[in-house]
Amino acid sequence: MALQGPLDCIEVHPEHVFRSVYNSPFESSPDFTEGWWSDVPYSYGSTGDIEFLSFRIAGVELARAQILFNKLPGSDYGVPRLASEYVELSFLEVAARYQRQRLGIGTRAVQCVIDRYPSVGLLAYSEEADGFWDSLGWRKFNHPRGMPGYRPLYVWFPKNYEEGRRPDRAHGGHGNHRPA
Repeated sequence: MALQGPLDCIEVHPEHVFRSVYNSPFESSPDFTEGWWSDVPYSYGSTGDIEFLSFRIAGVELARAQILFNKLPGSDYGVPRLASEYVELSFLEVAARYQRQRLGIGTRAVQCVIDRYPSVGLLAYSEEADGFWDSLGWRKFNHPRGMPGYRPLYVWFPKNYEEGRRPDRAHGGHGNHRPA
């Protein structure tokens, strides 16, 4: 399949099961890690704290992401504080048939997330994907205790971020709420 055309970033919604338990919004697929996306009930306070994204070209799903809002990086990592909370890209997976083909799907998916939340910091804990995050130019923070117990943390800072200066609301800070 030729992967031509724009990569569509589509928000998908979980099915409410009971109180604060929700089923995954994704269909089961051999292209994605089963335990991450399908038949897994999610429990969280409200659907406003989490977002699921499907990345598609011409209707074909190429990648998936789970986004968590109002997150702070672990204090031991030494990540600078921002005026706003961070948004965590907690899961990102490219469909198995397209992985390691260097088609840029993961890069394009991450750019879609950046475009969706341009004025907040983004976090991603690397699960054996340091090369990928390094290639994107995200800043790496290692936990002082190192591996194997602590994954490297990668951070994308918004364009208005300056080292040593916290952005204020006039310069893109959002306070403690979900980005618009």
